[in-house]
Amino acid sequence: MQTRNTLALDQLNLQYTGRPTKRKDSKERRDSILSAALTIMVRDGIREVRHRSVAKEAQVPLSATTYYFDTIECLIHDAFVYFTEQNASHVQLLERSAWIALEEFERHADKKRLKEDLLRFLVSHIENQVQDKDARIVEWSFRQEALRNEKLAELYQYPQLLMTRAIESFFTGLGQDKAQERAQILLGTLYHLEYQLLTNPWSGTDMQLVESVLSALLAGPLFELG
Repeated sequence: MQTRNTLALDQLNLQYTGRPTKRKDSKERRDSILSAALTIMVRDGIREVRHRSVAKEAQVPLSATTYYFDTIECLIHDAFVYFTEQNASHVQLLERSAWIALEEFERHADKKRLKEDLLRFLVSHIENQVQDKDARIVEWSFRQEALRNEKLAELYQYPQLLMTRAIESFFTGLGQDKAQERAQILLGTLYHLEYQLLTNPWSGTDMQLVESVLSALLAGPLFELG
């Protein structure tokens, strides 16, 4: 049986850059400010994140936001770290589910069952992603801002690395070569399907089509599960 190579969130070196918090109430206030920043991103866009607007949304004095974050860039950076921490559990759950399917495959060598398990996990993943539209808006806001901000671009790669390595590890455990390339193709497909479901309801994209697309991908030479 292949050895699991799970990439834990704390291995990604995600660090807050604002003023450190030591007391519980201080951390709670900082987190409320970061949560308010994310709310503004969803409602108004990342460009509307300002000390004054965040303070109003978080219902804290303006001095509180500037105390923890001396610049807007620092606030946006830490909001992304906070967002990543809040959303990492779903990636880890998806990874655990995939490894359970792989362990079953290693016991029974049933390719059909493995394909069915993977299809179910991937469809469930997309369903969960599109149901949390606010989180996807935040994610895409950071993605776009990363094109303008070199430091944020580097930070944005960390959660992508978490997802990519989880998929690479699965392909390696399956005994397939070019695990990195396979992971990139699968991730690209997942992101595209999520975006279509959320932004083009008139395009005819629905979960039945999503399942059909993923089923075709799993049956093709990319996965060699036939």
